[in-house]
Amino acid sequence: MKKLFLHFVFALFISVSVSAQLSVIADSLASPIGIKADQWVNVWVASVGTGNDDATICLISRNGEKFTVIKDLPSKLNPLAGDVVGPWRAIPMTFGRMAVLIGGNPMLGPDFGKLLFFNLTNYKEGDPAKTIADTTHSFNVGAFGLATSTNNDSDPFSAVQDEDGHWYIT
Repeated sequence: MKKLFLHFVFALFISVSVSAQLSVIADSLASPIGIKADQWVNVWVASVGTGNDDATICLISRNGEKFTVIKDLPSKLNPLAGDVVGPWRAIPMTFGRMAVLIGGNPMLGPDFGKLLFFNLTNYKEGDPAKTIADTTHSFNVGAFGLATSTNNDSDPFSAVQDEDGHWYIT
């Protein structure tokens, strides 16, 4: 009887899982990789682009509209790995600030391996997109990783800031 009950529960789970409805909330994103919801239920998407310095940070608002907030971020083909690298994560912060983690080794270019910061305090949906020229400051995570490691490789991939302002970067 117990075995029959487990089969029934498993079959019920499969039928519920298969019948779940999927829906598209945004399309036409160039290699999206990092997705983060903010406290207002907006979704921020980091897209690495095509390898032609065309990476973006997009905002998908609560009503499903898509806005490019930051454009023309670093995006290059990494010849060693054979993949495109660019912004891995968009990290909404307090007081209208945004951190963007650009992956890759600093040898790909001056902005790869950096944590970039942008001021979006006065940004309104539909405003012209910011560019890397609008960076307020940055931290060269890749150079730090290369300087403190013996493996001669660096590709910061994800980051989080705790409530005390400390950053944790993988």
